[in-house]
Amino acid sequence: MSWTRNLAIARDFAVNRQPDGVDDGQVWVGVFAPTQLLAYLGDEREYLVAAADADVVPWSSGDDGWLARLRRWV
Repeated sequence: MSWTRNLAIARDFAVNRQPDGVDDGQVWVGVFAPTQLLAYLGDEREYLVAAADADVVPWSSGDDGWLARLRRWV
């Protein structure tokens, strides 16, 4: 799974980068241990992580605590 620390990028992918005929996607937030990091793709500011067993939930506008925790982990 691909992840970013930038909420604007995540929203852009969820809303504007879906295939034709597909409704808007969902932004998810999660907390990952450093050992779950598989790769970082700097050109897209994208993290590839092993998300199995991670604490991942759908994002909503009230999830500031999740985003702060995510920033500390990454």
